[in-house]
Amino acid sequence: MNLVTYTCPNCKRARKLKFRAGKVDTNKHCHRCASTLMREGDNNWFKHNAANTDDRLLYQVWCGMKQRCYYAKARAYAYYGARGIIVDARWKNDFIAFRDWARANGYAKGLILDRRDGNKNYCPENCRWIEQYLSGSNLRNNVIDAVGAAIIKDLAHGGTPQKLIAALFNIKPAYVSTIKTGRAWAWATPTMLYE
Repeated sequence: MNLVTYTCPNCKRARKLKFRAGKVDTNKHCHRCASTLMREGDNNWFKHNAANTDDRLLYQVWCGMKQRCYYAKARAYAYYGARGIIVDARWKNDFIAFRDWARANGYAKGLILDRRDGNKNYCPENCRWIEQYLSGSNLRNNVIDAVGAAIIKDLAHGGTPQKLIAALFNIKPAYVSTIKTGRAWAWATPTMLYE
């Protein structure tokens, strides 16, 4: 058994740790300091100095992104990690890099992280911040695009029966209603057809 001397970054107390699998995380606090910080409400945020609410929300987004890609027991793993979707190496183990990218690329409270191409990885080139209602337009099983949604709106507002529109686009009549009322594809308007 190999022992490694380690100094807590908070209290500067030295202690010995077992050397496991070739790794020792020298940035961890000792048990006493970690317990104190958690009791004070920091609950692991101290590691990333996420003192404000936006940083805490971003940290949750970052953890969720990694969980979907790497934790096989996660509810959404089948749609991400099992399909080979991974987190870019620049973000995987570096919350600060993710946070800095998010701030520089339009993050605001209420927006969600979206991949432009649902078949590609989480990386700066493929990710963006959008409103929740827009995320439904970027699904793998989506059979229409913005132009299709605009045509559906035009037909529906022109009096064409929803069942006929649904048959033409191979979608459910309820989805035609959702598009017509703007609950989906709100930004796709018939005027974009004539521009």
